[in-house]
Amino acid sequence: METFGKKYNVFPDLLYIIDVDVEESIKRRIASGEPVTFTKKDFLTNYKRKFDEFAECIESKLYLDTTNLSKSEVADIVFNKIITL
Repeated sequence: METFGKKYNVFPDLLYIIDVDVEESIKRRIASGEPVTFTKKDFLTNYKRKFDEFAECIESKLYLDTTNLSKSEVADIVFNKIITL
C-alpha cells in the first residue's frame, strides 16, 4: 500500500473497510475449504497492520468489523450504508 501510494499518489475519496479479526479470517478460510496458501497468521497480521496504516491516511471512510457477523448481516449493513450515501 505504501509503495502504491508513493508510486501513483492516488487515494480514494471514500474507503469502505470490511474488517475481520485475523484468527477469525483463518478459521473462515479453513472452514470453507479454500486453499490456505496466504492464510498464515504472520502474513495476515502484517498485511492488516499495513492496510490499517494506509487507511489512516484516508479522511472519508466507513468501517465495519465483521468478526461476529454472518454473511447476510454484513450484506444488509453494507446495502443500507450504500443506500444512505
